[in-house]
Amino acid sequence: MTRFVYLLCFLAVATGVLAQEGFGSFQSIKQEPGTITIATTAGKIIFRNYPGQIIQTTFEAASYKGEQISNAVITKPVPAGIKIKLQNAEKIVLSNAVAEVEILKQPVTISYRSVKTGDEMYLSNYLTKEGHHTFQFNLIDEDEQFFGTGSRSIAFNKRNQRVGLDNNPWYGYSINADNLNYSMPFYVSSNNYGVFYDNPSRGYMDFGKTGKDTLEVAFKAGKLQFYTFFGDNAAQIIQQFTSLVGRMSLPPRWALGNFMSRFGYRTQEEVMNIAAKMKEQKFPFDAVIIDLFWFGDAVHGAWNMGNLDWNKQRFPEPEKMIADLKKQNIKTILITEPFVLSESFNYKYTQQNKLNTVDAKGDTIGIKEFYFGHTGLLDIFQNKTKDWFWSKYDAQIKKGVVGWWGDLGEPEKHPNYVYHNMKDFKQTRLFNADEVHNMYGHEWSKMVFDKYAKQYPAQRLFHLNRSGYAGTWRFGSIPWSGDVDRSWNGFKAQLPIMLSMSMSGVPTMHSDAGGFAMGERDPELYLRWLQMAVFTPIFRPHGSVNAPDPKIPQIESEPVFYDEPNKTILRKFVQLRYRLMPYVYTLMYDAAAKGNPMVRPMFYHDNTDSNLYKATDQYLFGDALLIAPVLEKNAAKRTLYLPKGVWYDFFSPSKKYDGGRWIEVDVTTESIPVFVKGGSVIPMLPAFENTAYYPKDQLILHYYTAEGSATRELYEDDGANPKALAAKQFELIKLYCMKKENNAAMMLSSTGLYTGKPLQRNVEVFVHGLSNVSEVQLNKQSWKQWNLQENGTLHLSPFVWKGNAITITFQ
Repeated sequence: MTRFVYLLCFLAVATGVLAQEGFGSFQSIKQEPGTITIATTAGKIIFRNYPGQIIQTTFEAASYKGEQISNAVITKPVPAGIKIKLQNAEKIVLSNAVAEVEILKQPVTISYRSVKTGDEMYLSNYLTKEGHHTFQFNLIDEDEQFFGTGSRSIAFNKRNQRVGLDNNPWYGYSINADNLNYSMPFYVSSNNYGVFYDNPSRGYMDFGKTGKDTLEVAFKAGKLQFYTFFGDNAAQIIQQFTSLVGRMSLPPRWALGNFMSRFGYRTQEEVMNIAAKMKEQKFPFDAVIIDLFWFGDAVHGAWNMGNLDWNKQRFPEPEKMIADLKKQNIKTILITEPFVLSESFNYKYTQQNKLNTVDAKGDTIGIKEFYFGHTGLLDIFQNKTKDWFWSKYDAQIKKGVVGWWGDLGEPEKHPNYVYHNMKDFKQTRLFNADEVHNMYGHEWSKMVFDKYAKQYPAQRLFHLNRSGYAGTWRFGSIPWSGDVDRSWNGFKAQLPIMLSMSMSGVPTMHSDAGGFAMGERDPELYLRWLQMAVFTPIFRPHGSVNAPDPKIPQIESEPVFYDEPNKTILRKFVQLRYRLMPYVYTLMYDAAAKGNPMVRPMFYHDNTDSNLYKATDQYLFGDALLIAPVLEKNAAKRTLYLPKGVWYDFFSPSKKYDGGRWIEVDVTTESIPVFVKGGSVIPMLPAFENTAYYPKDQLILHYYTAEGSATRELYEDDGANPKALAAKQFELIKLYCMKKENNAAMMLSSTGLYTGKPLQRNVEVFVHGLSNVSEVQLNKQSWKQWNLQENGTLHLSPFVWKGNAITITFQ
């Protein structure tokens, strides 16, 4: 039995000397509906039970309580969820359906234990240390691993690592970046529990780096409050966490397509010329992202960040450009930032009206350390600031802009001498940057989401924002991994980042495919990065072309600027992204409905195989596809681990492997290793150029047979309705598959309605892994239009399906 026990102790700082008080001695216990309070000589310990048997613990020391400004948790305590199971002279035992909390009275100590597994949790100290409120946990199990904590390119397992809780820009990072743009005070243990600290202030987590046997969690300020989760595997814990803080809102379907994006398009003419080139060369894409040239630059070449209106020298007819793109079914996305430079024509207004952050006395103040120049920072916690900021969005939405890119949202420069007015959070004092820092991007995303929902209720929001907090994804916020170095090490860094974010509950992490910062033109790196990006939540090639200095060599981010034979390979992979859209869209649904991330570590559903914890340079895209990116230049071989079961090579399905072992496969430039789990059905579509031509009346099903049975789901809706899930305006196609020896069957059924649902579909089926097939039947009627291909794949010619239950048998 693994033990992880909370011994709650308190150390007070008095004249520089640490005086241990611990939790003091038990004084009384009080039970109210949904709440149990333990009073001690050192303060109060408050327990509440939340839906899903999640236990909240709040520590209010006699000398410190801290304000709770976070809005991360969206559920309410369950009035009768936690009860007193035992009380005697020595201890009190509280319990719910999954856990017991044992409180010893003299002195007060606390342990949490899983009823099912016996795992326990120990917290050995509370102290003020270097300006932080600090919990210290005892690490008992030497083999215990920790995952999550947000965006980091250090080792996936955070054991023996110290990480900041400080959303932080890092230009040109690669591997070993320990503190990036999106931190999260949440971790999952390999011992089947998770802990979320609902505190958005700056802080850190130390998983045994400073003290081998100590896990230390610290915060500058705020409520000392945490939630504990127990489960059988990581999936159950992530699902519990996301049930507490909310799940992803569905993006528009077009967001799953290819983006034309770079830093940056300098002129209107450049945008239109490159868009034309993309179409001419038959690269599917759905949107153009326009970086900060749209509002910059000033007379002497500075950016004029904060103008948030078109630079008519660079973009003389923006409405016409947006309209012309729209005629081609291409969406326009604009960048915004929360900084207003002193050169901007909005600077004086935002400063005088105190829309920006202030100093400790409440007076206007600028930030001098900002890369782009002297600046004000919008105080996003004020309603009046949100209203002003939104007016800039709304003006462009009325011109036809349909998507947004929020940059620098950590915020990038947020010194602790700036303060925020928190009156709209029912607080009576100013809060400095340290206290609210990690919640800034979260509140920005909330503003855009709420305003959008109010003024454009029929549209789904698409909003890239590289920073956030717990639950930010429920506001339609999609993060990316920041300004990564354009290098092989930058590419390698994306694996621990994506996986760590997934284990933090963030479902849609992705990267600037091809690399963003510096570097040299490397067609192989670009190819490998885009090949992986097909199997990530968002497919968005993006990079710096060294703007604004035209003397520096350009490294374009669009595939049309790469030579053959890479260009042909790139086109096939961009097309593959579109052909896989039903599968990717279903993963989006799974994240929105159940909380599962799209990119998953190998052990996400199965923690019984130790090799799954070692296979950290590969991942699952959903539960059916295993992706092993080619991370080395000139690689000819790739070693990877296949979990137990049968696995098929996605690109050569005649190759079938038994899992539960490490394998080495050959690598060519034509593809990367992608494997399909036996028993899976991968829904696909014919190739198409843009989601405006989404072939909703077509469906291609690839069934990869394996002994036994399995049920799969395919999600479809109109791709735009923001209330599709809440109003149940969607379709679920159930795919039940079974195989016994050389006989197999597939059963299709459909439930649900939505506007535009096709009355019938042409369905084409490919069945992999069968041999010696003599007959195919549809609903017990012989079907003659099939053939067994040379690679062993059984192909059924398209048939008309009207959504009725249908059974296909192969024997």
